[in-house]
Amino acid sequence: PYTTLFRSPPEIVDKIARSLNSIKLSLCGPNLPPTLYHYTSFKGVIGISESRLLRATCVADLDDPTEISYGIDLVQDVVMRRLAQPLGPFSQAVLELLPTTLTARRDLTFVACFCPTPGSQYHHRDKRYCLRFDTGGSWTPRLRARRSNADIEYQRVVYHPAKQDQAVREAVNSIIDAIEGNSRGELLGAWAGSLVESCAIDAAQLLMDLAASFKEPRFWEEKEWRIVCRPNLSLASSERKSSDEDFRSLICPAAGGARRYVELRVQSQGRDRGGLMPAPIPYSSVSRVDRFEREDQEKQWIVKMLELSDWRNKI
Repeated sequence: PYTTLFRSPPEIVDKIARSLNSIKLSLCGPNLPPTLYHYTSFKGVIGISESRLLRATCVADLDDPTEISYGIDLVQDVVMRRLAQPLGPFSQAVLELLPTTLTARRDLTFVACFCPTPGSQYHHRDKRYCLRFDTGGSWTPRLRARRSNADIEYQRVVYHPAKQDQAVREAVNSIIDAIEGNSRGELLGAWAGSLVESCAIDAAQLLMDLAASFKEPRFWEEKEWRIVCRPNLSLASSERKSSDEDFRSLICPAAGGARRYVELRVQSQGRDRGGLMPAPIPYSSVSRVDRFEREDQEKQWIVKMLELSDWRNKI
């Protein structure tokens, strides 16, 4: 017995990706909010303004570690239930690798968090400042990593358990359909293990996209949107290691090693005499939950900093 692939491995992965992207789009809805808001502290405003970037945080390093474990546990539960049913040898081998591979992809998945509502009392409980980011309704984020070896997309956070479970079941079934519809026979030979591993890594990364957008129902007031940043799909087993290593070069350790992050910037447009113009400040306005007072030192500091940046925006 032997395994015959009717499509090449990149075509199988591409078919899986298209199916899962369709599922993610259905969760997001037809329209992206034209404006998203990032809530932060005074120190955060200064850091984002001076560096002209927003940090996407590793999902394994979020303040609440149960955020990502909740989504991962849900995906792993669906995978284990599906493994209890009859499967072809190729899809069986891929699904058996998914639980551990999914957990490993945490360290290569990063998020930046937003809310579609300005002046949200929920977010202002501990963060006084609100930065406005204009999306223009485009699903391609203006915020990008410094190189093109990262996939970056908007995702709407889903809080309803029934929707989460349905999305994961559809995603896992799409993975199985893509594999079993394009292979037959047994997995034999050294190449078979490499093929299974590569397919499992890409499938796990796509499932991690879903896991990174799931939160418990008790957080529904957040109404959160996220930018999810992770390695590009390899689309070939020979490219997998290179794709991950290239992405790791984007990861920055925070002070003291507490959090890892990836820097996201709005790409500069045009050139000045010294070459490329510096990246613009990524947000379009800043507001605070309580009104600024005339002698407010924080406002004076922000205004002075933005004037030095030749940035004329209302505060």
